[in-house]
Amino acid sequence: MQADSRPQLGDAERNVWPELYVKLSKYLKPIRITKHRPFQYAGPGLRFDLERSQAWLRRFDER
Repeated sequence: MQADSRPQLGDAERNVWPELYVKLSKYLKPIRITKHRPFQYAGPGLRFDLERSQAWLRRFDER
């Protein structure tokens, strides 16, 4: 599934969210993965711990 033919931009600090991404997120939420490991362990240092991984998946919720 794809939100659009080109990426949309947003600005979290100004509370501007890409409309189609928010809409797509609402459709996918019922089937979103809920049990997983942190996304990224590769390379030096842990870049995405479990909390950040979960936050990334929920980034368009409640928008």
